[in-house]
Amino acid sequence: MTLSESPNNASMSFKTCRQLIHEDFRKVLTQQPHGKISEYLYILRYLITNNSFKFCFWFRLGSWSKGKKRVLPIYILSWMMHRHYMFKFGIQMPLGTPVKGGLSFNHFSCIIINGATQIGHNCTIFHGVTTALKMGGSNAGVPSIGNNCVLGPGSKILGSVTLGDNVFVGANAVVTHDMPSNSIVAGIPAKVISMNGYVHSVESFGTVDGPGLRFIVFVQGCGLRCAYCHNPDSWKMKEGKVTEVSEIVDELIKYKEFFEASGGGITVSGGEPLLQMPFVTELFKECKKHGIHTNIDTSGDLHFNTEERKAQLKELLSVTDMLMLDIKMFDAHKHKQLTGKDNAHILEFGRLVSDAGIPMWIRRVLVPGLTDDEEDLKQTAEYIKTLKTVEKIEVLPYHSMGEYKWTQMGYDYPLKGQEAPSDEVVKHAEEILGKAI
Repeated sequence: MTLSESPNNASMSFKTCRQLIHEDFRKVLTQQPHGKISEYLYILRYLITNNSFKFCFWFRLGSWSKGKKRVLPIYILSWMMHRHYMFKFGIQMPLGTPVKGGLSFNHFSCIIINGATQIGHNCTIFHGVTTALKMGGSNAGVPSIGNNCVLGPGSKILGSVTLGDNVFVGANAVVTHDMPSNSIVAGIPAKVISMNGYVHSVESFGTVDGPGLRFIVFVQGCGLRCAYCHNPDSWKMKEGKVTEVSEIVDELIKYKEFFEASGGGITVSGGEPLLQMPFVTELFKECKKHGIHTNIDTSGDLHFNTEERKAQLKELLSVTDMLMLDIKMFDAHKHKQLTGKDNAHILEFGRLVSDAGIPMWIRRVLVPGLTDDEEDLKQTAEYIKTLKTVEKIEVLPYHSMGEYKWTQMGYDYPLKGQEAPSDEVVKHAEEILGKAI
């Protein structure tokens, strides 16, 4: 669906309207139809028997036909049916409300949806829900609700707040502030009580991702495409396992005595942890309750060019004990050739972390002929000198252990035949970078 054919647009095509109706039908479908004729019969059946689909059908048809003179009879019929079901089911949602496909109502009465509320794909609304305009103050405006959200019975979404994707709003919750994706929120005012994230894998006893023995959470999702990446299966975020913070913490505390004895803790790596800042923040908050040391292993690949992002980073760093920053290359052009992106925002991220007073380790993967350029190493060292909290610099020799994953996934491995650096080359790089601290 294009922007010009959004659900609230008067120029929305009938094709788009039909698509939205089909998505609503699929949301409430309980038995899979076989063939097109069977599906149309099911749609007719649901139009008679399923109250949620009844309301959505006439809402979609009325929203499409509104303002179109050539289909005035359809609009009049749709308007009448929409009004009828609004009063019958107790749902106040004006025609033209920008609601994407897959909408369903689980139980009815006392549902008030402001006509300017943005509602994403596959959302479920229970009885007693209100999304309302706030006229004044810092939170003035209307709500925006992401994809796959559930608004529980009696919940209220008030003002210019944004719900991320996959948010479950508990019964009678009053939401007055933005809520992150993959969260469960409850209370008055609503707060995050649980958080889900996309996780690639977990390692109970890591020894190379921070001090001491580490419980390592590899999150899913990464915006870089490093030529030497050994986890290409972590690139796509939603291919990971949806995991609750409590799941990780319950497993983590089993090994707490080992972490304490070794000076270790938890490290969140990736993928790219910064893509799931709210999830990592909630995880670290729970870890701090148990006195567990927290560490982030990151490439710094996120632009902090909005106040929301900066606020999220500030909250994350407040529960972060240390951070490991992987600086692939200093030269922006070479960095883009290596990873697909330049690095101005990554270098700026390093400064933000330093200014926040968070202890840092700097890492550099050394690939002969690519990242071992002496001039680039010297420039990297000069940059590191500008950071106030760097405690350690690690040079990580390139290895080809991830090549088989590229092959399994059908990708051409860009460094096929690349050899590991010699001990002398590694030592030379360590000497250059070591002058920075």
